[in-house]
Amino acid sequence: MKKLFIVFVLTLLAAVNIYSGDRMVLVERYTSWTCGPCASNNPTMEAFLNSVDADKIVGIAYHMNWPAPGNDGYYLYNPGDNTSRRNFYGVNAIPQAYMDGIINIQSPYNIGTLNSYFNSRTGLLSPITVIVTDSTFGDSVLVRARIYCELLLSNPNINVHFSMQEKHNHFSSPPGTNGETDFYDVMRRMNNNGLGQNITVFPGQTVIVEKKFYKDPVWNQAEVFPMVFFQQGTEIMNAAKKTLNFTLIPNSSYQSVLQGQSQNATYQLSIPVVASAYNSAVTLTSEVIPPTAGITVTFPGGTTVNTFPSNFDVLVSSTSGVPSNAYRIVVTGTNTNGKVHKTSVSYLVGQNFISVKANRPTLQFKVDNVNYTNSSIFNWNLGSTHTLAAISPQVFASTRYVFLNWSNGGDSSQTITAGTVISNYTVNYKLQFKLVTSVTPGGIPVNVNGGNLFYDSASTVNFSPTPFQLTYNG
Repeated sequence: MKKLFIVFVLTLLAAVNIYSGDRMVLVERYTSWTCGPCASNNPTMEAFLNSVDADKIVGIAYHMNWPAPGNDGYYLYNPGDNTSRRNFYGVNAIPQAYMDGIINIQSPYNIGTLNSYFNSRTGLLSPITVIVTDSTFGDSVLVRARIYCELLLSNPNINVHFSMQEKHNHFSSPPGTNGETDFYDVMRRMNNNGLGQNITVFPGQTVIVEKKFYKDPVWNQAEVFPMVFFQQGTEIMNAAKKTLNFTLIPNSSYQSVLQGQSQNATYQLSIPVVASAYNSAVTLTSEVIPPTAGITVTFPGGTTVNTFPSNFDVLVSSTSGVPSNAYRIVVTGTNTNGKVHKTSVSYLVGQNFISVKANRPTLQFKVDNVNYTNSSIFNWNLGSTHTLAAISPQVFASTRYVFLNWSNGGDSSQTITAGTVISNYTVNYKLQFKLVTSVTPGGIPVNVNGGNLFYDSASTVNFSPTPFQLTYNG
């Protein structure tokens, strides 16, 4: 249910239980049409990819310029992006592949082993939900990724990669030296020279990322499709392509309720995008993570969605005995063909996600005497107290930022109490410019009144030299 335009953590064999949105597993393979072992291994990889639910896996192939004669046409078409992804993993031998960035797959490829790797990843639901759409404008295609963050990540910075690729290209005779005539998931173009784009995601936040690609006439247009994936370190946190059936995503962010009394919160979720001619009803179910007595989830409008696009409400209720915690409400949609998509929202009992940020992305502030830059989010118990402090002034060459106010009207340094009402605090700094003045030649006994001082942006400044006239050195 995820798709693209152009954000997740664990180490193989050390499973991490992350309950959240769908995961699409990504297989990145390195190959070349001059590589004999690639020709014998690629059919195994392709058979594996075709054997798995297309909603759960996607592949991408990077082509290399070795072994000799090193004339792979897909590499020569775009050496920069192919080399960038090769350098990222330090690939020095092919064929080679990576599953979700952390499982190194060496040749010979084996379907049983590949399935085992896939099973270890597909059940780990991603902390983000992604919907990918595209639109054609003349000779270009605009790819759009709607990214919804479902969990509070210890590191909110992720790298977003866009790829335009061809699903299948067939040649009547081998174009290279290894005898291959069929090539799959060929990467044609990526964003930012294969380096991706960094974004910051916080729970309950939706980020829209777009990328426009030129539709090169040499591409096999009938086979071209966009794909997006999200990487943190080496781990692929999720991948996405255009939907094959339906999508599922929250419109409402996390909600905070009091502990020790009966409470409830209503969330709005949606099925905003479906595949062309899609008409299969979606049945809704829910799960509370961790399972907790006293929390119930209902669908006020019913558990079946028949019209698309569609919005629906999810009502979460808790009794006074529910302990303070951040609970995940996982919503599952299953259509009549058995296709399943999941997403989740946060139900915070006795807690709240509190974001603190500066009005400019390079500026700093302090939370509980620790320095932060740009923005950060915290999970605090309701009623707990915390200190927020501006850092003023902050000087960058001939510009200076000084404290103006906090969004809640607090002092430069203030103590706040975490509650359910205010969940965002912004420190606003005003911009000042330095009026840089000098006297030439140096040594002339002249002062510039008002010079080399900082002034508010857009203010009117009066300055003058003293004296206006003098005799110096004749």
